[in-house]
Amino acid sequence: MDRRIKRFVVLLSIGIFGLLLFGIISFIKAIKKERGCDFANIDNVEIYAKIDIPKIESSDCSYNVSLNRKTVYFKLKELTAATYIKKNKLKQSNQLKEIDFEKMKFFLGDITAIKVNKEAIYYKTIQNKKSSSFVVYCSETNEIWVLIDYKD
Repeated sequence: MDRRIKRFVVLLSIGIFGLLLFGIISFIKAIKKERGCDFANIDNVEIYAKIDIPKIESSDCSYNVSLNRKTVYFKLKELTAATYIKKNKLKQSNQLKEIDFEKMKFFLGDITAIKVNKEAIYYKTIQNKKSSSFVVYCSETNEIWVLIDYKD
C-alpha cells in the first residue's frame, strides 16, 4: 500500500476515534447537567447519589426549580436485598437516629407511619461540592427514595 494511503487511513482512524470520544464525553456531560425527570433520569440519579438503580417496575420524579432539588421514587423489580445493600454500601438505620428526618419527611412523610419492619430501612448520604444526596431503601418492599440537592 502506498505511504500516502497508509497515512490517510491512520489520520482518518484517529479523527473518527476523536469524534467518538468527544461524543461520549458530551453525552456524559449532558446527563450530569440534566435536572429534570425526562432525559436520562436514572443515569443522573446514579451519578449524583452514587447508587445503582437496577430494573424498575415503576417510578415517580419531581424537580423543584426554586429549591434546585430532585426527588425520585423507584419501585424495583425483584432482587436480592443483601447483595444490593452491600454493593451500594447502604447503612442500616436500626434506631433511625442517624437519618435526617427533615429530608426524609420531604418525600416520605412521617417515618413512624411506615408499616414495615424498621430494620428493613437502609440509607446512604453523599455530600460533595456539586450536590448532596439522601437515599432510603426498604428491603421489604424493594422501594428506593432519593433526594438530590444540587449546589449550582
